[in-house]
Amino acid sequence: LEVYCFHKEAGCTWKGPRGNLKIHLGKCEHFACRNSGCAWKGRLQDRNAHEEMDCQHFACHSKGCDWKGKLGERERHVEKSCRYAIVSCREGCGERFARSVQDNHLRIRCAVVKEREERERAEALKRKEEREKQEAKEKAKRRQEALKQLNPTKDEVV
Repeated sequence: LEVYCFHKEAGCTWKGPRGNLKIHLGKCEHFACRNSGCAWKGRLQDRNAHEEMDCQHFACHSKGCDWKGKLGERERHVEKSCRYAIVSCREGCGERFARSVQDNHLRIRCAVVKEREERERAEALKRKEEREKQEAKEKAKRRQEALKQLNPTKDEVV
């Protein structure tokens, strides 16, 4: 029984006895890269090297991201710059979200940031109250000194 190569649609023209197919597949140069959009074709034993070292068509796995590049660059892309990658809040509140909404999360929702801002507001208010209290004491002291100058006691008259 004669059969065609599994890669006929990729351009392989081999046709031969079914028993020889396995031998042919070991030499077939029409294995396609498994990455969408890549036109590479070659031997099976060369495909892994191509995909690991040369292929520029590895897609980002983050939903919505259209980045494509080398395998070695994909992890760096996801870890550092992919706007669609799911990340944990950098302030440590425990929430997870797409990197693209992190600034919004920090500004509006993050419990850690809200607590810190509330604490800072309370500390600023306390400092303001202490400053106003100190200013009031100093003002009272100046007023008292002014009154002493207007109404000197017997001991203060020269």
